[in-house]
Order: sequence, then C-alpha cells, then structure tokens
Amino acid sequence: MTDGAPDVDAGGLIGDDDEGREGACPEGCRIAGSCIDANTVNPEKPCQVCFPSLSGTAWTTMDDGVKCDDGQFCNGADTCLGGECRSHAGAPCPGNTECSEKRKACVCGPGWAGLSCSRCLIYVRPSGDDTRSGGTWTDAVATVGAALEKAAPNGCEIWVAAGTYYPPVAPGPLSSREATLALREGVALYGGFTGQEAMRSERDFKRHVTVLSGDIGVPNVASDNSYYVVSGVDGATLDGFTVTAGSIGGMYNWNSSPIVSNCVFSRNSGYAGMHNRSSPPTVASPTVANCTFVANSGYGGMFNDGSSPTVTNCIFAGNSATTTGGGIYNSSRSSPNVTNCVFFGNTAGSAGGGVFNEASSSPNIVNSIFFGNAAASGAAIYNQSSSSAIVSHTNIQGGCPPDVTCSNIITADPRFVDPANGDFRLKPDSPCIHAGNTAALPRDAADLNGNGNTFETLPFDFDNKPRVQGPSVDMGAFER
Repeated sequence: MTDGAPDVDAGGLIGDDDEGREGACPEGCRIAGSCIDANTVNPEKPCQVCFPSLSGTAWTTMDDGVKCDDGQFCNGADTCLGGECRSHAGAPCPGNTECSEKRKACVCGPGWAGLSCSRCLIYVRPSGDDTRSGGTWTDAVATVGAALEKAAPNGCEIWVAAGTYYPPVAPGPLSSREATLALREGVALYGGFTGQEAMRSERDFKRHVTVLSGDIGVPNVASDNSYYVVSGVDGATLDGFTVTAGSIGGMYNWNSSPIVSNCVFSRNSGYAGMHNRSSPPTVASPTVANCTFVANSGYGGMFNDGSSPTVTNCIFAGNSATTTGGGIYNSSRSSPNVTNCVFFGNTAGSAGGGVFNEASSSPNIVNSIFFGNAAASGAAIYNQSSSSAIVSHTNIQGGCPPDVTCSNIITADPRFVDPANGDFRLKPDSPCIHAGNTAALPRDAADLNGNGNTFETLPFDFDNKPRVQGPSVDMGAFER
C-alpha cells in the first residue's frame, strides 16, 4: 500500500546542475521536488520508506510488524502498525538495571553496581542514618563503618558522598585510638560523589573531596588521633578519598594487597602516609595508582617493610622524614616497582630525600622524576645495608646516585608548570616529554578506565588522560 503526494515540481525542472526532469531519480524516489535515495526512511514518519520499485513519486507504507524506531529508547522494541511506529514490546533493560531515556541506555538500578549491575550497592552521605538500609541515596547511611558492615557479607560496592568521615569508636577493651576503617575482602569503596549520581563515572573525586580522617578526639590535636585511619585487606579497593590525620600512618596494609587509586594521603605522621608491612612468607603487594602523598611525616610518604607494592602515576611531594626516606622508605627486602612517578620537595634528616633503601631492598624505578628533594646524603636516592636500586628512563637532579644502577638518565630541569602550588604537569619545552620507556608501563591492575580489563597496558595518566600521546611515554605522572 502507498500514500503520499504526487510530484508537483513545476514543469519537472530540477535545477541547472541536474540531469533532467522527473526521470532524474532513476535509483530513488522523487518526492516533493527532492531526490530520495532508495530504502531511505521518512524522517517524519518512520514507517514510510522510499521503495522506487513500488512508487517512484511517493513514500511507501511498511507492513505491520516491520521494525521501526520512534526515537524513544525506554518503550521497548518498536514495530509498525497501521502505518505508524506505535507498537512496542518488551522491557529494554533486564535484571538489576533500569532504563534511562536521557542516556538512551540501561543503567544499574538503585542498590546495584558493577559492569553487569550484579554487585549490590551501599550509599553513604553525611545526612544519612545508620539505621537505614543504605540502598539508595535517599536511604543512605551516615558512616563508612556502617556501610562496610552492611557490604561485607555480599561483596557490595560502597559509594560515599563528599564530606568527612571517621573510624568507628566502639566501647570495649581496645583503646579508641585503635579505631580504624577496616576494609573488607571483595568490597570496593569509592568516594567523590555529590549524592545524586546514578553511575560511578559521573563522580568527580577531585572536586567533591571525600575525607577519611583519624581526628577522632579533640579536633586538630594529633595526640589522640587514630593510629591508622584505614586498614587494608586482600581483594579490597579504596578509590577517590583523602586519608589524613593518622597518628602512626594513614593506611596500614599488613600482609595484604588491596587496590588503592585516585587517593590523597596527607598530613599523616608516625610511619608514613601508607605503611605496607609483611611477615614471611606473605609479601604485601598493594597496587597504588594515581595517588598523591603530600606533607606526611615520620618516614614520609610510604614505608615498605618487607613489601613490594606496584606504584604508578603517583606524586610524592613535600613529605618529610626525621631521619631517612622522605618520599619512600624501603626496608627488609622490599622491592617496589615505581613507574611514572614524581618525587619533589621531599626531605630527610640524614639520607634518602626521595627514596631510601636498606636491608637488601631493591626497588625498580622507571619513567620518573626526582627534583628538589633534600637530605644530608642522597637527596634523590640512597642505598645502604646491601640494598640496590635499578633506575631507568628517569630525570634525576644531580645525576645517577652512588651505588644505583642507572640507564637513560637525564638531569635537566623537568620544567613543571607550577611545582610550588602542586602542579607537576610538564611545560611544552620539558625534556621529559617522550623521554620514557613505553614498554615499561605496567598493566592496568587498578582498572583506571573502568572497563573491567585489568590486563591491558596502563591507559591513563594522573589526569585520567591517555597515557601515551606521541612516539613514547613521557616521564612523570602527567602526559603532555
């Protein structure tokens, strides 16, 4: 069946550049003075199509049951009925998902998260109530401790809105200073939300700062703070938080290898911003990516005791050690892999302003930058007690340190944009651009791009921009 208006082009003329009159569209339809390609759907009526074999001058109406598209995503599969795209069948979003017309996509429904929306979801916000279920933002709990308890049995994700949260202090024989936010195996904890997001990708953890603080006693008095703010465990994820005010350290990973990404460790004292410790035969090997360690004291930014974390795209700036290891302290056969990191302005009272190695420790450092660090001995890197370090494709102020195995080292000013204010991006004339070793990039164990593939090569830099943008990777945490 056909309908539509006949060709009404005056005199059949179609313009000086065309081939003739009504016969100018032999492989299509000539409708309302225009040539329409064969099989083109009428943009105003999706159940009409140009079929020149049936009509060369009018739209042809599709049969009932033919697939069409009415432009709406959430009303199911569309088919033609009586010449109109008005028959809809089936729910477009299965299982734990719900339909978003705005996004033209299926999204995880309330209380569910993950790539397949198969992980339960607990919400936390400062205005929440721990007696609630935590299953929606409206029904959110108020504390991270309560969320961890609810999430543990089922391996849920936890989404935390911007604000400041503290370890739970419970009555009992333990000192309140031993209160810590103990992560749970299989539970992923994410910060940086406003409290309205439907998808994790909508959060902005740099703008909506979510703080885990050990300041559980008198405000701003360190002597009664939690010893450790967060305690790690195998199979746990911490992503998008600022961890601060731990009196022994910000995060303690004892015989555990959690994933830690997009976090800031700031103003923790005692051991370090992060303390990784192992007891043989276990080796703590946390994955630490896109994190900042700034203004921590004691043993500085990170203390590794018999531990070998993978540290990538991280910034160690302005940390201080009373004696040794301003940026990273490695002891007891620690062998961290440090890739594309920045060490700037770290200080140590005696040795190893940037990195200190002792007791047969042997870090591997590549694609990194050491500049502006200070110590009485070894401003950048210092080895003692049968320790060694292998450093390649790295910018080291002052050159290769004694007792360090170096290759492809440069020594020029890295030309940071504004290091005094924490901007360690590279200026256009930086000698660090395209000076790294792309083959040395680790796998994306922290899944920085959220695609579920943790075996692909690291895709992003510190700004979550493509990690390689040229013939080879840049040195440092940022790609120019």
